[in-house]
Amino acid sequence: MTVYDVAVLGGGPGGYCAAIRAAQLGAKVALVEKDAVGGTCTNRGCIPTKALAASASLLSRMRASLEMGIRLPAPPELDFSQVAARRDRVVAALRDGIEKLIRAHRVELFRSFGALAGPGKLTLAGREPGLIEARRVILATGSEPVRLPFLPVDGERVVTSDDLLAQNTLPRRLAVVGGGVIGCEFASIYRTFGVEVAVVELLDRLLPAMDASLGKLLERSFKKAGIQVLTSSRVEGYDPQAETLRLSDGKALPADMVLVAVGRRAVSDGFGFEQAGVRLQRGRVVVDDRMAAGSEGIFAAGDVVGRTWLAHTAMREGEVAAACALGHEERMRYTAVPAVVFSQPEIAVVGLQPAEAEAQKIEFAEGTFFYGASGKALCDGEAEGKLGILAEPGGGKVLGGWVAGAHADLLIAEVALAVDRGITAREFADVIHAHPTLPEMVREAAADAFGMAVHKAPARRRPAPEKQV
Repeated sequence: MTVYDVAVLGGGPGGYCAAIRAAQLGAKVALVEKDAVGGTCTNRGCIPTKALAASASLLSRMRASLEMGIRLPAPPELDFSQVAARRDRVVAALRDGIEKLIRAHRVELFRSFGALAGPGKLTLAGREPGLIEARRVILATGSEPVRLPFLPVDGERVVTSDDLLAQNTLPRRLAVVGGGVIGCEFASIYRTFGVEVAVVELLDRLLPAMDASLGKLLERSFKKAGIQVLTSSRVEGYDPQAETLRLSDGKALPADMVLVAVGRRAVSDGFGFEQAGVRLQRGRVVVDDRMAAGSEGIFAAGDVVGRTWLAHTAMREGEVAAACALGHEERMRYTAVPAVVFSQPEIAVVGLQPAEAEAQKIEFAEGTFFYGASGKALCDGEAEGKLGILAEPGGGKVLGGWVAGAHADLLIAEVALAVDRGITAREFADVIHAHPTLPEMVREAAADAFGMAVHKAPARRRPAPEKQV
């Protein structure tokens, strides 16, 4: 029997990145995945959602074409069957690309359900049953949508994000239960597609895991777009015959489809984790900064760890887990993990945020810049938005940042690099940025953090010095 250096259980972002990195480091690797490679992100999450978001964004731009001097012969029409077909093509292309990468790195892929069966052993069931042995094992079994007992999911009227992304038709009225990232993205997309949308959030604002100012900003944008937002509201149930979502205050929201978007939970049952000595906490695998899972030779990465529930975090965790499993000295850091909400407007954050800094009594200076003062944003017709940089007072190290506006996903990357590498606001502001471009705004915000933004009026104008005669 072949003994692998590393066996990876799960082929999502954390798993396939771990497998490829281990192979790059010279290991003989087995990757066990019962479903399609790419995991939730590629097949039922990030990628199909962003494909829909891209169609929604283009539709919004086309509707505003007259503002750019372009008169269309007729109003743009949505063909959702074609939108869905494109979504599926994008998913298939990326999934096939990942599988080719796995094979190009000579990782052996087993299409089976795998479970731990003792030290260094995995039992396989399904398409390729059997037993494999490995010196090190990396767990990357992912996550699934959280379900609510009072909103039983049937996959048709009450759905999870997995179900919604398999739909080829649009509902007339969509009620979104949960105002976090997933709920807000779908609310924004489906409203742009012409669906009546209501968002119900138990807490007092949208995006409760982010700074309050960003949640309020998005709520204003949603209401302007015609999305009904009900915060501090509790759902009691759904009546499919009456097509109404019942709230605890007696309100009944009309909805022919309800999306349950209240978060995700780690998938850790049925894999023999605890029998193998892997410690679980609320279903999540407990790891150290080497991604070691507390049992000799076992590591973990991705949503089964449940640190951020982000695919890009899972990818890096997988790389670190693979390196440490093979004896290399790497450590996982979470200080500069960007998070993006692909709503309209886009919202992105990284590092320390204002409310968090104030709660921790961390001194900081915040520089901001408005899209409306950017030449490129004005030229592009995307002048609504704002961004901010948090730094140590006096132009010290960049601690974090946020963006609310077009292309936030691109702009936040430079801030993440600054946070991760300990770049100061002064060093940031010294870097020449091409003009006219959107990244100039980030440079201006960094300069504003120590009062030296050239393209922004000072907060308090000093009187001009008198002329000497």
